[in-house]
Amino acid sequence: MLEYKEGFSSSFARDLVAFANSSGGKILLGVRNDGKVVVPPQTDEEKILAHVREHRSIKRSECQQLLGVSGIQARYLLQKMRKRGLLRLDRRGRGARYILP
Repeated sequence: MLEYKEGFSSSFARDLVAFANSSGGKILLGVRNDGKVVVPPQTDEEKILAHVREHRSIKRSECQQLLGVSGIQARYLLQKMRKRGLLRLDRRGRGARYILP
């Protein structure tokens, strides 16, 4: 038996128990019933990193537009990523840009 599940839900748990109580089968997680793979939504950090990989840098204003957040939220996210070593501050002041380390 083959079962498709887009993600975790109450039906996933029910099907898992049913498989365990029967002869078994396979559950394909992250696949729709039509067989298409479901791409999970990107986190804000993943979106920022993808932008930096494509454009080689990101400014706070670009981050705001990319994520639809305020300037304060964009600055917080970029600084948090810098502190974790995911980004490096290239310039300070008006021309501040974040790049990959």
